Amino acid sequence: MNARTRALPDIIDVIAYGGEEYLFYKAVPLDFTIFRGTTADEMGNISFEDEAMNLEAISAVLAAKRFGGKVIAQVKRVARAGSLHPKKVLVPGVFVDAIVVCEDPELDHRQTSSIYYDPSLSGDLVAPQAAVAPLRCRCAR
Repeated sequence: MNARTRALPDIIDVIAYGGEEYLFYKAVPLDFTIFRGTTADEMGNISFEDEAMNLEAISAVLAAKRFGGKVIAQVKRVARAGSLHPKKVLVPGVFVDAIVVCEDPELDHRQTSSIYYDPSLSGDLVAPQAAVAPLRCRCAR
């Protein structure tokens, strides 16, 4: 790629398959995955009901487990085992090694840097159209 990386080992291989060349990306081993959910039950099942997005939490968890890594979840609260709605559990407890319960969620478990919890960000309500200020166009005319 450049002078700095030429001496490093390649992280991909060019392989031939069916008379065509393909790039083969080698797996990157993970030692830890740390992610955030909303609620953990006593069995370690994690739900994301107050989160704005869950993105690739389960993919990251499975990648860490594939390499023997550890999985740590930060949550707002803990619920009794079996009390989470099964459809709300996005990371099963069998994959979770440790749970960290946030001591001060208003400070350390915010949806954004400026908002503790906005239900419209997690899909729990739709804000009225009047509450959203229109963006001004900065394009040259």
